[in-house]
Amino acid sequence: MSFAIPINMARSLVDQMLEFGDIRRGALGFTYDDFASALPSGAVVRAVDPRSAAERAGLKPGDLVTELGGKPLRNAADLHVRLALLRIGEVAELAVSRPGGTLTVRAEMTEREPAARSR
Repeated sequence: MSFAIPINMARSLVDQMLEFGDIRRGALGFTYDDFASALPSGAVVRAVDPRSAAERAGLKPGDLVTELGGKPLRNAADLHVRLALLRIGEVAELAVSRPGGTLTVRAEMTEREPAARSR
């Protein structure tokens, strides 16, 4: 059995260990899952935490996140990996489809709650 970690993620984690002595993962405050259909690609927002960066940015349950940083998302796992590469304080720019159209939302990565770090 082997595990693969994308080199850009490994490099980011090493940089954080050298800079801070630990790994500091940011969060936006929403949960997501794969879109149920074969078309289109992306991740559907399941829930948005109250008072989170995601809520302040305007994300809503049912939104389909199709891009992060101008690059298309394949699925929820792709979103997860790419969000994990963002540092606290960086801005995530998400392309979102919802009934009525497509919009871009920007949310600043915030420090995870202490309970969320242990997961």
